[in-house]
Amino acid sequence: MTATASPINLLDLDQHGLRAFFESIGEQPFRAQQLLKWVYHQGVTDFTAMTNLGLELRQKLQQLARIEPPRILGEQLSADGTTKWLMGFGGGNAVETVFIPEPNRGTLCISSQVGCALNCTFCSTGAQGFSRNLTTAEINQLVDKGLKEFYLRPSQIWRIAGGISTWGDVKSKFYGFLKFLDYTGGSK
Repeated sequence: MTATASPINLLDLDQHGLRAFFESIGEQPFRAQQLLKWVYHQGVTDFTAMTNLGLELRQKLQQLARIEPPRILGEQLSADGTTKWLMGFGGGNAVETVFIPEPNRGTLCISSQVGCALNCTFCSTGAQGFSRNLTTAEINQLVDKGLKEFYLRPSQIWRIAGGISTWGDVKSKFYGFLKFLDYTGGSK
C-alpha cells in the first residue's frame, strides 16, 4: 500500500480486514483491536489522538487511511418522536435508519441492503430497486451512527431494542446479520 493510493476508509473493514490492513503496512495485527476501541468505545476518529499508537504509526495512518462514517443526508422527525435518517455511503448509495421511541426504550431499525429486489407497493425502499447488500462494516456504521445520534438527545435515557428488516431476501439479510454479530462480538 502506498501513500499515492486513495486513503482507505478503515470503517469499511471488518476485524479480519483491519488486521490484514495493519499487516500489509508492516504493523502487528493487534493494532486493529486498539483502533476499534478508539473508534467504537471512545468515539475518536482522529489518528493523532490515539495515543497508545506510536507517533510513526499515527503518521502512517494519516497518509494511508481515513475514518469516515456515513453522512446524514436528511432527517425527518415525526410528531411522536420517531426520527428517520437518510445515511449516505458515497457512490450514490443511501439507506434509511429509523429511531422509534417507546415508553422506557427505543428501537433502532437499520437496513442491510441498498434497495430491495421486491417491489412492494407500500415500501419506498422497494420502489428504488435492489442495488447491493451492505457490508458488515456498513451495517455496523449505521448502528453506531444511529446510537450516537439519539444519545445526543438531552434528558433521555434509552434502553435499545434493535431490529433488522427481514423483508425481501431473508437469507442474504440473515447471513449479513450473523456476520454483523461476529463483527461486533455479539455472537460470542
